[in-house]
Amino acid sequence: MALRRGAKGKNVGTWQQFLLEVGYRVTVDDDFGPLTERETRRWQSEHQLEATGVVDAVDVNKAKTLGFRGFQWPAAPAPAQPGNVTIDLSQAENVTVTLPEDATIIPKPTPKSDKLILVSAGHSNVPPRDPGAVGNGYTESIEAVRLRDAVADRLRLEGYTVIEDGADGVNDPLRKAVVLAKRSDVAIELHWNAGTASATGIEVLSKPNKKRLAQQLAGAIHRATGIKIRGESGWKADNSGQHHRLAFCEAGGLIVEVCFISNREDILRYKENFGSVADNIAEVLENA
Repeated sequence: MALRRGAKGKNVGTWQQFLLEVGYRVTVDDDFGPLTERETRRWQSEHQLEATGVVDAVDVNKAKTLGFRGFQWPAAPAPAQPGNVTIDLSQAENVTVTLPEDATIIPKPTPKSDKLILVSAGHSNVPPRDPGAVGNGYTESIEAVRLRDAVADRLRLEGYTVIEDGADGVNDPLRKAVVLAKRSDVAIELHWNAGTASATGIEVLSKPNKKRLAQQLAGAIHRATGIKIRGESGWKADNSGQHHRLAFCEAGGLIVEVCFISNREDILRYKENFGSVADNIAEVLENA
């Protein structure tokens, strides 16, 4: 099976989702148009494949070494059950569907802009693991994934194009996030600070040209939690103190230190207001 310009359907969407997750600018709309062809050529060229813009078995095999799960033939539909039902008509023509009188139709959100947003989780929970800071029964890499997934979900529900540095629940090593950050319009990585039990506060590290956005992100977390803001209204230069040429910031991203995981009051305020923290960060990224 090969996919080329003009193809439509779920397999096209599966390929588009893969391209999006590895940092290429596509819209997942199940339609293999000129943008998908262009980004497919770019992906092929960057992986030493013949840049035809057509996805064939050679491309699929290469993609599988990078995490692509391959294409799936559609399964037979399961009997309808009470509750929420998803009906996929992407490959159907002249189909009549009878819905209950009280059915609610929720359309798939259309992209609000061509802005590509990366939400990355600091450290890693896959081999070679890098758990990050630990304190008060919490581990940085685990908390980072949870917040990353929540922020990304909120952005997607609003119709924004979002990529992450791993599937839901998976926190891949930094090198992947750095590559994705270079291809994104806005990129953040979520971290937790550690220090003495009394050390407290929120700060966002970035290059000076991202100072305003850094301050907005710090303010967003402060409004949700009441935790104090550190640095220059929440901003800290990426080369200050013990920091020096942080790879993610060098790639154009911002490192968000949500709070001190070593401070019991900080981490409890964060946990109690988790939903508001995710909402506020997503709102800042929408307007960045």
